[in-house]
This record gives sequence, structure tokens and C-alpha cells, in this order.
Amino acid sequence: LVNDSNREIRLSNSTIKRMFGYEMDEILGKKTDLLYFDNQKNPNYNSEFHEALVKNGFHIGIATGRKKNGETIPLEVITAHLNNGQGDLLLIRDIGEHMRILKALDESRQTSKEIVQAIPAGLLIYQFEPPDRLILLDGNPEAEKICGIDIEKSRGKEFDQLWPHARERRVTEAYLN
Repeated sequence: LVNDSNREIRLSNSTIKRMFGYEMDEILGKKTDLLYFDNQKNPNYNSEFHEALVKNGFHIGIATGRKKNGETIPLEVITAHLNNGQGDLLLIRDIGEHMRILKALDESRQTSKEIVQAIPAGLLIYQFEPPDRLILLDGNPEAEKICGIDIEKSRGKEFDQLWPHARERRVTEAYLN
């Protein structure tokens, strides 16, 4: 979208019709509030928004879109001032699918964490970092008892830090292969 200094829409493309359901002639000359409204509750938001535009030349924000049928959608709005100072260029992206994926990922992580905590055997979860590092991500209470380590204090440490003789005894190599 391109809007003028009064936030009236002056130019658009077909993506707006697909995203919001409006024909071009229904939005041209209308305020951008027709399509989206800011989610910011911060009373200083407008000054922060304009400061970012001046300092960085653009602003990236989250807003709620309002489709022609009244449905709302989460949006990412990237705003940049036009060189002539007579308005802004707005890149608008529907982030609904992205947010659904993030929510599903968070739920999956929570389920995995609950499973790890409930397993009656000791379990330590490591992440491989090339070329030959294993980083402790998590573990369960049973692993703490068996191994004598505090998961909270050990999280983020390398395998070889937790088990100092592991490399010389080729234990690290066994896990990596």
C-alpha cells in the first residue's frame, strides 16, 4: 500500500483484495484504519513509531487486520517513509498461519517436556552443535538422581564439561557416532 501524509490510501495491489476482500475502488482514498488498527496499548507508541521511522527509515509492527466481512487477522506491517515525505509505503503480511505454527510448536514442546518429566528412567536431552559438541538442553528428575547433576545449573553446558573424562574414554565419540 502507499498512503499519503493523512494516512489515506493512494495506491494498492491485488494482494489487498485477496487478503481483505476489498476491491481497489473501495479502499482508494480511505484511511488505512479501514484495513487495520494498531494493537499498541502503550500511550507513547505513536512517538516511538515516528522516532523509529526517522532514525531507521522504517518501522516493523504488529496490528490487527479487519477484512471486509468483519473477520480480524493478525498482521505484520512494515512502514517506510516515501522519499518525497508525502506519505508512506506499507508492506502488509498476514501472519495468522505463522502464529498458529508457533502456538502448535509451543504446545508440542510443552507436551514433550511433560513426557520427559514423567519417564521413570533417567533421561538427558542434548543438542548436537558441529563439529563435535553436545549441549545439555534438558533432563528429568530421575536423571538428576542417577547422575548427581542439577539440570537447571547444568543446562547449556557441554557434555565434556559435565563428564570430564568422557572424551578421553571415547564416550563423547560414541554418542556423536
